[in-house]
Amino acid sequence: MKSLISLVFICALSIILTAGNAVSQQNSVGNSKKVKTSSFHKKGKKIIDQKIINEIISDNQKSFKKNLRGTWLLDEDFESGNFPPINWINLNGSTEWEQAYVSGYGSGNYSMLYSSWQCNYSDNIIFTKDFTSNTQSGDKLIFDYAYAPYDDGNTYYDDLEIYYYDAVDEIYYSLVYYEGWELQTANGTDQYFQPQSNEWGTKIIDIPENASSIYFKVWENCGNNYYVDNIRVGAYAGGYDASVEILWGKGKIPLSYGVPDKIPVLIKNLTINPINNLMVNLNISGTNNLSDSFEIPYIGPLDTFQVDFLGFTPVLNGFSDITVSIPADDDNGNNVKTFISEANSNTRRYVDSNCCNSSVGWIGQLSFLNKYYMSGTGQIRNVNIKLPGDNAGQIVYGIVLNSSGTIVGKSPHYKIKASDQNTYKSFQITDPKPFIVTNDHYYVGIAQTEYAGNDFAYASQQMYYEIPARPDANYYSYLAPPGTNVNAYEFPREYGQNYAIESVMGKSGGSRCRSI
Repeated sequence: MKSLISLVFICALSIILTAGNAVSQQNSVGNSKKVKTSSFHKKGKKIIDQKIINEIISDNQKSFKKNLRGTWLLDEDFESGNFPPINWINLNGSTEWEQAYVSGYGSGNYSMLYSSWQCNYSDNIIFTKDFTSNTQSGDKLIFDYAYAPYDDGNTYYDDLEIYYYDAVDEIYYSLVYYEGWELQTANGTDQYFQPQSNEWGTKIIDIPENASSIYFKVWENCGNNYYVDNIRVGAYAGGYDASVEILWGKGKIPLSYGVPDKIPVLIKNLTINPINNLMVNLNISGTNNLSDSFEIPYIGPLDTFQVDFLGFTPVLNGFSDITVSIPADDDNGNNVKTFISEANSNTRRYVDSNCCNSSVGWIGQLSFLNKYYMSGTGQIRNVNIKLPGDNAGQIVYGIVLNSSGTIVGKSPHYKIKASDQNTYKSFQITDPKPFIVTNDHYYVGIAQTEYAGNDFAYASQQMYYEIPARPDANYYSYLAPPGTNVNAYEFPREYGQNYAIESVMGKSGGSRCRSI
């Protein structure tokens, strides 16, 4: 089992994004394509709110198949092992563009990198060879990239600018200027950055007509390494590839309290062309049955779309397969997802019975919560938590919050036993009494007290690690006596934390409830 202790710090840093001044064009004389260089470099630190950086990293890590079909005027994957590649030119200053022994998304052996880690403030630039012909309207520049800033408590970013040669005007123009944070695919580090296969992104840029070559320049700030791979220029050809990325079913859904059910699904466009009118099909079979469909009007290149299916009403206790599918496309291996759901009398849970692949805990005293919705009136009697290993002797308790973030119920404090580990432990809500909720949201979870031993942290519960996490489901709060408003805060979905927390309900003179 993958074990992960999440050391979460609640803080708010201001974001300072200092705009850079890109050189708009560079002169050329005759056919020699001479390039004007500059000694201008940014200096100083940039402080970025970590939550925003996590969102940037998650957004940048969008990829599609490496073997794109197209009419390519330039197609360079650096796999020849020669650097620079044949007919490419490294020019000016200390040589910082060099061969790298990693490849985009781990597919291959080589790429190129600019080593700002060396901190030479180089003016080195690298030119592609001339394209096989000039670009036409609609052509794209596509490349894979990886970047992390240097971070020793202060964060130092390097910027990247790409130029193209206009064969008619006989001059180089700036095509695009990226601030370093715009290309960040991994967290900052004070170590030499070498990307893992999942720490890459892909950029797709419109390139003007009559371009015949490009070059890359890093505006260095003594930061860290830029990696570039799989550079293509031309017209993308072919169909499309969409995928059913995530199906957020419910592991348990109660007949008396959980209908109708809402089933969210995340669909992704893995190609650089937009997808129009994509049909997504839902089929539930087994003890309970349902069929439904939804047409997505538009998904942009490398973008995602969340579909929300409504109306699943189980009528019998038992297991059902929830299957979501999309029509055949260029890769049918990612077109179907299935989730097993158990209809039962009184228990609601997000994760399935196979959960979990990770565990999570706090430094200090806070809680982990799942958010549910009650339709009608019901009573929250127990909270069940799947406890991880290696936490025997720690003190925890079950907790319930109302929609306002006020603590409305808790269980007695409990010292975890070795026999509780890797099982669901039930915490009965008694203080002040089981909470009654009517037509409203509520939160159930585990309260983690301070570490009872000689260490500083422990994992208080298990979870299913999957990015992005289920929407509007996984929260945390501070601890206080019942009756205290502590608020509930949603974890960023890019943290990938999906908790194994069950809400056990009972009737309280009302009708029925549902989970969303």
